[in-house]
Amino acid sequence: MMRILLTGAGGFVASYLPDALRAAIGKDVELMATSLFASADSDFGVVYPLDVTDRDAVRQIIAGVLPDRIIHLAGIAAPQASNSQPDAAWRIHVQGTLAIADAVLAEAPNCHLLNVGSGLVYGASALACIPLDENAVLAPIDVYATTKAAADLALGAYAWRGLR
Repeated sequence: MMRILLTGAGGFVASYLPDALRAAIGKDVELMATSLFASADSDFGVVYPLDVTDRDAVRQIIAGVLPDRIIHLAGIAAPQASNSQPDAAWRIHVQGTLAIADAVLAEAPNCHLLNVGSGLVYGASALACIPLDENAVLAPIDVYATTKAAADLALGAYAWRGLR
């Protein structure tokens, strides 16, 4: 049975994932979730409280759950909120993501991490109004996009260390 851990269960995208994952994978999947605040959720069962910037808590939950996959959605969803709280954006989007990556390498090295980013990382590259592909240059133009791009780049370096 595949064990999938989802961060950011209280967000918009997370509400669509249980049905989509079960449709794609079938019933042979165990979904577990985290959010800043604990709750009960009919799709996930218990939603564990987790502040992704708390490295010890992140490591503890990953060691306890031992997921096969992590879908990392936790973050500040609104660009305006990130732009008005830049310290929080850097802490959550970059340091929180790296806390998860470090915990995966230490506690669940066979786990695959899917970090959900943003198309806004292409910022100025998108101004040309041509379709973007994998060769498009990252050119963020605000705090939100810059922190998301920084997390993407950092995870690329972590892949060289064995992160899947």
